[in-house]
Amino acid sequence: MDRSKVSYYADLVLYPILVAGLFLTDLLAVHRTPFAWLWLLSCLLGIPAWTLIEYLLHRFVFHELPGVVELHAMHHSRPNAYVASPVWVGFFAWSTIVFLPLWLVGDLEIAAGATSGLLLGYIWYLVVHDAVHRWPLKQNSWLRKARRRHLLHHRRADRTGNYGVSTGFWDVVFRTEIEANGRGRPQSYFAERVGDHASRRS
Repeated sequence: MDRSKVSYYADLVLYPILVAGLFLTDLLAVHRTPFAWLWLLSCLLGIPAWTLIEYLLHRFVFHELPGVVELHAMHHSRPNAYVASPVWVGFFAWSTIVFLPLWLVGDLEIAAGATSGLLLGYIWYLVVHDAVHRWPLKQNSWLRKARRRHLLHHRRADRTGNYGVSTGFWDVVFRTEIEANGRGRPQSYFAERVGDHASRRS
C-alpha cells in the first residue's frame, strides 16, 4: 500500500533504535559476561540468515501467496512509488514471529541477538532496495550491479528469477538467477531436470 515518504523511511530510523534497545536490554538484563558474546554471535548469524529469509519471502510469499501477490504487484507496476506495509505490521511480525519464539525456546540473549542480526540484514535490504530504484549510482559500483540484477526481475514478463535484492547468492544456489543476456535459469532445478529428461526421450 502507498505510504507517505516519511512513513516509508520510518523503518530506517526506528529499526536501528530497536537494535540498540535490544543490545542494551541484553547488557542490563543478562549480566553473564563483561561483553555480550552470545548476543554478538547470535547477531552475526542473524545477518546472513536474513538474506535467505528475504529470498524465500520474495519468491514464495510475494509472488505466490494470494492477497500478498496483489500488494506486491503494486510495487511491480510502480517501482518508484512508496509502496510498503505499515511500520506497525513489521514491528508486530518481528516481535511475534522472531523475538518471542526465540525467547521462549532459548533465552533472552539469543533472542535479542538473533532478532538484532535479522533486523540489521533487513535494514541493509531496505537500503539496497531503495538505492536500486532511486539513487544515482556510479557505473561500476556494486550497487549498480545490484540494480541491474533487480531490474531484470522487474522486467521479466513472468517475474520469475532474481528474487534476492541484497544479494544474488541464493538465486545462484536455487538456480533462479536471470543473466543479462536473458538466458539464466528462472525455474526450479526439478523442473529443469524433468524438461531435460523429456527432451531426451522424444
